[in-house]
Amino acid sequence: MTETELFTFRWTGASGHGVCEELDIPRDEIEVSGGDFSPALGTIGGFIVGERIVVNHQRLSGAGYCFSAAQPPYLATAAIEAMNLLDSEGESRVAKLRQLTRKFRDLLSGGCGKYVEVLGDRDSPIIHLKLLGTEDEVELQKATLRKQKQLLDEGVFVSAPLYVGMIHKIPEPTLRLSVSAAHDEKMLTDAAVKICTVLTRD
Repeated sequence: MTETELFTFRWTGASGHGVCEELDIPRDEIEVSGGDFSPALGTIGGFIVGERIVVNHQRLSGAGYCFSAAQPPYLATAAIEAMNLLDSEGESRVAKLRQLTRKFRDLLSGGCGKYVEVLGDRDSPIIHLKLLGTEDEVELQKATLRKQKQLLDEGVFVSAPLYVGMIHKIPEPTLRLSVSAAHDEKMLTDAAVKICTVLTRD
């Protein structure tokens, strides 16, 4: 069995130990796990770990990438320190993050009403907002980018993911936001007011 922690590493599960903890899957049933440091640790890079036979195969097959695509030492150090912090404060940080995420999602759903659909799992701190009112994908993409620019003018940064044409099924255009355990309720309330004000006006 393989496990992907691209957007769940260090916030899913009661103490932030990922999908296996969340779904109560014994770790020894997983042959290969992969994850991304950027969503939760504030750095870049990632990892693939697994059984000894898998790791040995990686070492043989990945030798050519060790220098061309290796993570710089300072980013590895940042990831290690972030994981040390989460090891000591994991459960309280995950609980705070979930509380803030749910509150923010409720604020966005209540404030933006019929103009926006708030997508994703209720506990996911990565939030996608889909603008409602048009089914035309080109117009929706233009409107999404226009709202992103208006929000930036208001001092709120949200991303509007763009995808390359080679992707088999390109997702619908959305605005993407992230909640952090470093946020507080006032920050999120102020952001939600600005976001909903921009997204509900013509």
